[in-house]
Amino acid sequence: KTANVHLENSTAGEESDVRSTLHVPSMRLSEACSDAHHFDRRTLLKSFALGVGTSTVGSSARAQSGDWSSPGLAAPEDPDMPKFVKLDSGVRYQILREGKGEGAAAGDSVEFDYVLRRANGYFIYSTVDGVSFQPRDLPTGPVEFRLGSNRLVPGIEDALSGMREGGRRRVLVPANIGYDPDVKLEPVPPGFAARRQVINHRSEPLIFEIEVLKIRRP
Repeated sequence: KTANVHLENSTAGEESDVRSTLHVPSMRLSEACSDAHHFDRRTLLKSFALGVGTSTVGSSARAQSGDWSSPGLAAPEDPDMPKFVKLDSGVRYQILREGKGEGAAAGDSVEFDYVLRRANGYFIYSTVDGVSFQPRDLPTGPVEFRLGSNRLVPGIEDALSGMREGGRRRVLVPANIGYDPDVKLEPVPPGFAARRQVINHRSEPLIFEIEVLKIRRP
């Protein structure tokens, strides 16, 4: 589907080589979270899935340079970083890499990896093997869903629409288009602890780092 987009006045960290550390927004992201909610191959994703945030995004985060392994999603302000784009649905995202080929559309099956965090940076789950703070026995591996099947979290479907193979986006999903009360919409992290985190925090905005691996056309 096609959605109108609006550029946000937010900046983010500079994209580096695909196998090096990804920098994240210097907490213009916290402003996006506040606006979205009324309260305050596998190696590629490891670079932004190595750690867990230990504090809410704020001045302490802005004071230090970092990446997804840093507390509070810390990163220096960088005017050269891609801005957040806002969809009509309320989803906000950054394009970390464009990818190649035709963008995904309704009816396409999309295989993707993802890293899921709370808006304050706390790690919940990653489809990538060997990520810090994730139990080693927890199942990992890319997931695949068909766009338009009504199986996906609406905000994730919005973010996947238009993505290309090899593309990466950092996505802020507002609670109103996030997980359903019974947490039956996908992707649902495996394991009791990760699922419990989603249940406990589904009323908050959530952050997904998504990388599209394959698009299968009908």
